[in-house]
Amino acid sequence: MKRALASLVASAMLLFALAGCSNGNNPAENPAASPTSPPASSTQAAEPVTISVGVPTAPPALPVLHMMEAGLLGENVTIDLNVWNSPEELLAMVQGGEHDLYAFPLTVVSTLYNKGLDVRLMNVNTWGVTYFMTTDPAFETWADLAGKTVYIPLQSSPPDALTQYFLNEAGLTVGEDVEIVYASTAEVAALLASGEAEYATLIEPQVTSAMSQNSEVRRALSFEEEWQRVTGTDTMIPNAGFGTTQGFIDENPELTEQFQAAYAESVQWVLDHPAEAAALAEEHLGMKAAVVGAGPAGLTIAVLLARWGYDITIFDARDKIGGVMRYGIPNYRLPDSVLDDFQYRHLELKGIHVRPNTTIGKTITIDDLFRDGYKSVFIGAGLWKANAMHIKGETLGNVAFGIDYLANSKAFRLGDDIAVIGVGNSAMDCARTAIRNGARHVTCYARRDESCISASAYEVSYARLEGVGFRFCKAPVEIRENGLICRDTVKNEEGKFVQVEGSETFYPHTGVIVSVSQGSESNLVKTTTGIETNQKGLLTVSEDGSTTREGVFAGGDAVMGARTVVEAVAIAKQVAESMDKYMKSLPADTTPDPYADIPTFQTPTSDVLGKQEVK
Repeated sequence: MKRALASLVASAMLLFALAGCSNGNNPAENPAASPTSPPASSTQAAEPVTISVGVPTAPPALPVLHMMEAGLLGENVTIDLNVWNSPEELLAMVQGGEHDLYAFPLTVVSTLYNKGLDVRLMNVNTWGVTYFMTTDPAFETWADLAGKTVYIPLQSSPPDALTQYFLNEAGLTVGEDVEIVYASTAEVAALLASGEAEYATLIEPQVTSAMSQNSEVRRALSFEEEWQRVTGTDTMIPNAGFGTTQGFIDENPELTEQFQAAYAESVQWVLDHPAEAAALAEEHLGMKAAVVGAGPAGLTIAVLLARWGYDITIFDARDKIGGVMRYGIPNYRLPDSVLDDFQYRHLELKGIHVRPNTTIGKTITIDDLFRDGYKSVFIGAGLWKANAMHIKGETLGNVAFGIDYLANSKAFRLGDDIAVIGVGNSAMDCARTAIRNGARHVTCYARRDESCISASAYEVSYARLEGVGFRFCKAPVEIRENGLICRDTVKNEEGKFVQVEGSETFYPHTGVIVSVSQGSESNLVKTTTGIETNQKGLLTVSEDGSTTREGVFAGGDAVMGARTVVEAVAIAKQVAESMDKYMKSLPADTTPDPYADIPTFQTPTSDVLGKQEVK
């Protein structure tokens, strides 16, 4: 991380030296960007205003960070910084109308403008930062790429368009003469640095980063020079700038001009104070946070923190994301395709990492997460431990616990006449799922009367419409291979339901689903020092979501017990703000990397496997 941040600042100094914070190449052409303009802080919004700004983890973000720290827009203007990691995510931001200003690759601006969207380019601030990189010492021209594979970051971006333009000028056809592989900018840089990629198009700061990690990586061609050679001009290539909407400009003309001036002032500050800029980048961009549990609370935390510039990794015990939404809500209510689409649009495009089939509290502990550089941890593991009734017969082969049944209902063989013990929302899901799986008769049993049903009224009404039966005031006392023995209950003078001795009745059923409640797993707490729980095993948290262990936050069912998805998401939004505030309060990590200067092993370009006689 520290290497990357150093490269980011070094590259920013190069970029801004080449940049013009205007629509042209000369800053003086735009009074708002001119060094002679009044200080950005000389004007302030009359009323408190929050502007949402979308930036990449790249040089254009650094001046915005300084604007936030220095308050260059005045005390009445707050910048809500959101980070995008791909053109697709940026396009979704703009089309959704969620943000006021954006740092754009110019190809994205033109695409949006040609689609008729209300976008306006305010300035161009990044020029001439794209290079063709290689580890091939014999490479000289584009024609040398015949039969080769080229790695390019960000499909449809300026580097992609220019690479294909230069290949075409050299007489090469993509897909026939040259193969192109797309990946994220960080992935392309890593592949090049490791030697797995021999040819790649890269932009700063990844160019400097790759060269620092592998001495054989070199800048083979400058896109700036290639553009001038092919076009016969001395023009520079504009890569990125800041944009907004005409509506924002019309509603906030003074604020728009103020932002332009503040950004120009901050560009100069980044050039003059590289060390301070690096500290800002470390504070706001790339700080690592871990999310335990990929349920509704965990996913909400992950998306929000990633949007605010944090490097997020989600750990989940199951193989796919969603938590209770995938494994506790039937597919007929929430199709898996919705969650799969969410993973692509909101996790993969935001650069959020997911480690499936990884249970925190067994091989990996929360202490391990802090050891590996995570500054904060959110626990949203949910309630996956079924609570038993502790009656005879719960271990029989024709019995299933509700949470297990909903996770993979088709794995159970319970016959066509099923008893469901419980009348909560999960019990309704079990009953309705059993009918969809072919059960001819499904009956729900409750210890109390109908007024005490904990499931929502509409869930009960849907179950009844689908043929689910109900038996009230029946307390199960034993489960058998062919049915259920229940004892009647009555309400006593204190209003409690008590069992009536001698009222036992046998109810024939081919299978039984026990869906009375769920509890939390204890491994995570047992392997972590400093985390307290209440008598029910739920995590103890303060109002801001922080646990009794510093840096560890929690929310969702792990704190509140079984609740709705909407409630979990609402609480998670508040906890995300608390985690953001906590991590921003931490001092900068000044611990030196003990392996910063060790050599990088270079994979030989010869047939290594052949030399080892591997067949």
